[in-house]
Amino acid sequence: DGQYIALPMLYDDMDEMDLPYLVYLRSSFQSCIGTLIHPQWIVTAAHFPITLNLLCGLTNHSNGRFGKQELPYEKVISHPNFTSISSEHDIMLIKLATSIQLTKKFQSVKLPPEDINMDTQCVLSVWSWSDNNFKQDADILQIFRTDWIPNSQCVYSYPGKLTKNTLCVGVMTEISYKCLEVSASPAICGGFLQGILSWTDGCILVGDVGIFTKVYNYVPWIEKIISTH
Repeated sequence: DGQYIALPMLYDDMDEMDLPYLVYLRSSFQSCIGTLIHPQWIVTAAHFPITLNLLCGLTNHSNGRFGKQELPYEKVISHPNFTSISSEHDIMLIKLATSIQLTKKFQSVKLPPEDINMDTQCVLSVWSWSDNNFKQDADILQIFRTDWIPNSQCVYSYPGKLTKNTLCVGVMTEISYKCLEVSASPAICGGFLQGILSWTDGCILVGDVGIFTKVYNYVPWIEKIISTH
């Protein structure tokens, strides 16, 4: 229990490790990750800048593999209760200017039909910087499996910081590590988008706990926005 496997996505045969729902959200201030949930909608964290450049189908910025495609967008909608002084309701929707054609390389991920259960493992995907990369954009995409931690256990390490709208994912340890990584990583648990990384005190890449926005609680809001916009 509590183990994770780091899988750097730098192989010639990427079929089993391709993540067709990921969108790299480039910003001059701080880039982040978006997740395609609909042919015309992306979900990400709300605490990132509004001015973004959306790139999809990209796993390695250094060589632009897998058909990098820029996506113009029409509007950005943050959750109405999100504020910059709190991580609560840290979720945002981006509507693309046109629907993207879903293919093997570009696919949406399903929203959760039910709350996460105890035995579910999660797949996390994180862009990071290689040792010799001093550029603005991260250039390595990594994926790994890790555990979901019930808030009843996680609260002892993060007293006063968790709510019914947060999800803990990672490994509980006494020591956390620091690293440079792109945030708003999706937590795909049981094949569904259960979380969006809001913040962490450590390094997701080495298994440290991340505090995720609990997507299941926002499914009604997401569906309403998509149907009315």
